[in-house]
Amino acid sequence: MIHRYSTIYHQLCQQLEAYAQARAGRPLTAAERQGIWNAGSVTLLRVVADDLSAAPTPDAVSSRLATLASAAAERIQHTRASLAGQLQLLLGRALAEEELHYVATLSTMYAAMRLVEHLMELAPEQREAHWQQILGERRSPV
Repeated sequence: MIHRYSTIYHQLCQQLEAYAQARAGRPLTAAERQGIWNAGSVTLLRVVADDLSAAPTPDAVSSRLATLASAAAERIQHTRASLAGQLQLLLGRALAEEELHYVATLSTMYAAMRLVEHLMELAPEQREAHWQQILGERRSPV
């Protein structure tokens, strides 16, 4: 069975979140969870896991999680900018303000990965309609 990169990333994020919480001996903060989910790659998640494993105390784990969290905001901003460019290529046109706003509100790299993977799996002529459906679901009141 072939898995999408985003599926593997999602599983590793979940595992790392549970591992980090156990090593820290407390629930993770929202910023620490975002740091994990916005690591950006399977390789970096594995590096973080090794780093947390090497931390000698719960305080050292917390310190390493804080470092990871502090870099998360910059990484997600870079990802959003890259995603906007990828979407323009996949759709064959510039993005409208509403579309750029949608991209700017994606909270994790995982969400960005899934979006691009899904659009890439579609035939080019199907991408626009699916993208509009995603935007329409966002506009719909919950």
